Amino acid sequence: MTLVQLIANELSLLLVGAGTALVLNLYMPSKQKAIADYFVKVEEELKVILCRFGTLLRSGDGSNDGQLIDHLEKTLSEALELVYIESNNQLFQSTNYQVHYFEMRREQEKILKGISESIQKLNLQSQENQILAELFERTGQQISEENPANDLIVAIEDFLEHFRERPLPVTRDEFEGRALLFQLLGDLERLIQLKVDFYDSYKP
Repeated sequence: MTLVQLIANELSLLLVGAGTALVLNLYMPSKQKAIADYFVKVEEELKVILCRFGTLLRSGDGSNDGQLIDHLEKTLSEALELVYIESNNQLFQSTNYQVHYFEMRREQEKILKGISESIQKLNLQSQENQILAELFERTGQQISEENPANDLIVAIEDFLEHFRERPLPVTRDEFEGRALLFQLLGDLERLIQLKVDFYDSYKP
């Protein structure tokens, strides 16, 4: 067999293999419907958790928020597994957006765990509880994929400024409470900023 024949044979085998892979890829069922369902499910679970924080601040009832966060973690793991499978199976279809989206939500879920721990220890005056509760509920309402959520960052900054202008704490409990409050608001701001950055990176 001459060198030209050898090269031609190798090329024909390569083309057959590539063609077979392409045909299989075209007929391989897409999981986009299931992924779209996970988009809805994750956002709904996030909304429930954030509104549960609001309920805890208003009435002290938030005993199962840890279970809700654990369930969200499981949902996100399932969603990411599906997205990565789809990314490997679909030759021409970009799933970078979906991977980025669910990874962003997973980072938010990690922050929620810290918020849950802080909020359980928080002991604020009734008026402050109401303001915080409203802030969490607003965040829950604006957590959707399409919402830029920039106004929530402004609301947190306004709330922080309100507390900075108040008299300095005197007792140890007051100092610890103030520190916990700023930590909680900082975590909430980071959670929202993840969403803002994601939105900005994909807006036209």
